[in-house]
Amino acid sequence: MGRKGVWKVVDGAISCTGLEMTRNWIIWRGGKPFDFVLRLDFKYEAGNSGVQVRSDDQGNHQVYGHQVEVAAQKVGLWHHSLLGATSPEGVIALQDHGKGYLVAFRNIRIKELPRVGK
Repeated sequence: MGRKGVWKVVDGAISCTGLEMTRNWIIWRGGKPFDFVLRLDFKYEAGNSGVQVRSDDQGNHQVYGHQVEVAAQKVGLWHHSLLGATSPEGVIALQDHGKGYLVAFRNIRIKELPRVGK
């Protein structure tokens, strides 16, 4: 579920509208995977976005945790600036960084794996 007016589906892709001025996330509500394989396609047009994994749902379309960066190469491909401690499990979410940034995601596939040693 995402914030109204911030996300739209265009040609089968979940896209941020570029209208929001603050960062927010659309959160997958299918579980809180621990070990998993996540695959997706993205189209980067402008700005900065990301894919949160093993993150905490903070409410009001905000999450906190590991983030795979979707941005120009100078920003980097992976960071954890929103991470407090190593997360054993958590939500998966797509980020809209706000401020006119444009990114779209499609073909999102999540395969949960059995926990090793559990």
